[in-house]
Amino acid sequence: MQTVFSTADVPPAEAFDYWMDVACANIQKAERETLDRRSFYADLQAGVLGVVAILAWQSAPSFSRCYGTDDDLILTLHSSRTVIEFSDRFFETGRNANAIYLMDSREPHSTRALEPHERLQVRLPRAEMDRRVHLADLVNRPLPLKGDARLLVALVRSLVRIGPSTLSPEAAALAGDQLLDLLSVALRSEDRSARIRLLHAEGLTDRQIGRRIRLEPIVVRAWRRRLGLSPNKGDAPFGTEERDWLALQLALGGKADGLFQQFREVLLNVPRQPLGGQKDPD
Repeated sequence: MQTVFSTADVPPAEAFDYWMDVACANIQKAERETLDRRSFYADLQAGVLGVVAILAWQSAPSFSRCYGTDDDLILTLHSSRTVIEFSDRFFETGRNANAIYLMDSREPHSTRALEPHERLQVRLPRAEMDRRVHLADLVNRPLPLKGDARLLVALVRSLVRIGPSTLSPEAAALAGDQLLDLLSVALRSEDRSARIRLLHAEGLTDRQIGRRIRLEPIVVRAWRRRLGLSPNKGDAPFGTEERDWLALQLALGGKADGLFQQFREVLLNVPRQPLGGQKDPD
């Protein structure tokens, strides 16, 4: 990562004005204010991975208001208490960073950092993300930091530690593509789990849910197990039938059809859970 700006390099009385110019040019166009301009501090580092840019910065508490004039997608991880507010909703992030946010900067919003601020962002090309995943219901809301999303954040942090500038252009472009692919997988997983939760809450069976979202009932049952959802009336419990079927497909090398891949993707990436209401042996 290369240092783009640090208030340590400018006169203290001019630090915040310099920061506003740098932040608008590199982070996001916005109006910004801080409680105490005289003691304001900030520094910004950046790295480029092909079509992806990674930004890491810290600053004194501040307020920003974005009017939706940018056209960027920004993946954000907060490491301090921050309130993100839209016209009809708001989110408060915590120090434990238990969620990531895929921000669509075309929607106006404000951000209030309630304490010294640390943030990690990835600027994403909209066209590349639109090609990979349907974004409508996935932007500007918290995405739980678990499973695929946790792996994504670990990858971003690793790239920050390594430093994009230390990579060859070919390796940097490849790392950027992998980051986009992994984010797309995490978003699709979150979108699918949210839809299954919603349809299950409406009382639909696995077969009915499968017809709605174009998944086989056996895959919906695997998702239901992953999400900890009890069977609805008319559902078959998750049990040995699925385990036997999966074992058979594994023995055949997993080349049967796409159904195996869907089922395996869900089931083999989740913690082991009791089947049929029985506890696993210690």
